[in-house]
Amino acid sequence: MTVWSFLNSTGTSTSVATAWTNWSQDTSTAASTTVWTRWATTTSATAGSSNVWHYWADECGGDYAACRGPTEEEIEAARVAAEERERQHKEAEERAEKILAENLDEEQRRAYAERKVVPITTAGGRKYLIKRGRAGNVYRLDEGGREVEKFCIHPEEAMPDQDVMLSQLLWLRWMEEEFLKVANATRLAA
Repeated sequence: MTVWSFLNSTGTSTSVATAWTNWSQDTSTAASTTVWTRWATTTSATAGSSNVWHYWADECGGDYAACRGPTEEEIEAARVAAEERERQHKEAEERAEKILAENLDEEQRRAYAERKVVPITTAGGRKYLIKRGRAGNVYRLDEGGREVEKFCIHPEEAMPDQDVMLSQLLWLRWMEEEFLKVANATRLAA
């Protein structure tokens, strides 16, 4: 039973219309089914008890601190930690962007700057397009430049998109056959 249905029930009805009546009336006896009585009456602390406080506390494992909202100090610490993670993420992305650019030829640098894609023609003559992203971002192109197959291959660890793109580029440049064996491939409608 959810807390809402518990608060809303009279023992015989669980309609929404009974909630206010249950909350505001008939608080004269401890045996009453009103919400206030159910909230305040002390009974056993089991999830099936007739006491909202105990039900709520049981939902929190009996630990009030686990159910309370964060303190001002906790909120500030979380904000500072989030800012630090964002700063580190931005620095990592800037480094990855620089390393990617150092490994691109002039045509690839231009395509990346304009469209955030890296075109590559492999030693076997196949053309691919690596789009900015982490997964499902490598496309094989046909002779007309249409995307005909999509590949998903990426490291398990979280890292900047540019690092993932560089690893995909190096695989295609130096080990295309291994890339094709490992990557998940999806044929696209031509």
